[in-house]
Amino acid sequence: MKIESEVFRGVAVAILFIIYLALWAYKRVQLKRQEGFDPEVLKRDNRPSQRLFASFLNIITITLIGLAGIHTWGVKNIPGLYYLFEIKDSTTIIVGLLVGGLGLSLCLLAQATMGAAWRVGIDKETKTKLIDCGIFSYCRNPTYSGLFLVCLSTFIIFPTMSILIWVVSFYLLIEFQVRLEEEHLIEVHGLKYTEYCSKVKRYIPWIY
Repeated sequence: MKIESEVFRGVAVAILFIIYLALWAYKRVQLKRQEGFDPEVLKRDNRPSQRLFASFLNIITITLIGLAGIHTWGVKNIPGLYYLFEIKDSTTIIVGLLVGGLGLSLCLLAQATMGAAWRVGIDKETKTKLIDCGIFSYCRNPTYSGLFLVCLSTFIIFPTMSILIWVVSFYLLIEFQVRLEEEHLIEVHGLKYTEYCSKVKRYIPWIY
């Protein structure tokens, strides 16, 4: 495969994640200005579980940057970097961007629906409102669902074993954090949250 096509794939992946970071940064700045607080609570949380999550999140982010760079430069002679199936350049890039775009749209919609309740991490200091309307009436964690789609789009663009392992690792890491967030929400909202969980699935409407 030509180096040019690998570069285009790398640019496509970079665009998706840059847009996500831009959405995240915009929401953070917006809440700082309008509400007067920093929603980035993860970095201030000294509990072992949250420090562990933050550390692994940094590792998995750095790993993705490294893998994307290696794939972009067309390195193929290392186990894990071979394509798992034959692909057509333009088709897979377009499909990947469409899937990633859908994921980013979910993230944006979730941020808008959460309003001032949006947090990065578990906020033990402030009791936030339980958001169960809009997109949250179909899925309890639409932001994470959107991120999973962005990760899936990365695999569609670079369908190698190393990227697949990265996607699975990211999913498992988020699963760890989601369980902790659910425990916190049960403590804060009690029966109201457990009833919500009984009606609305975690990631995929009506399925899981």
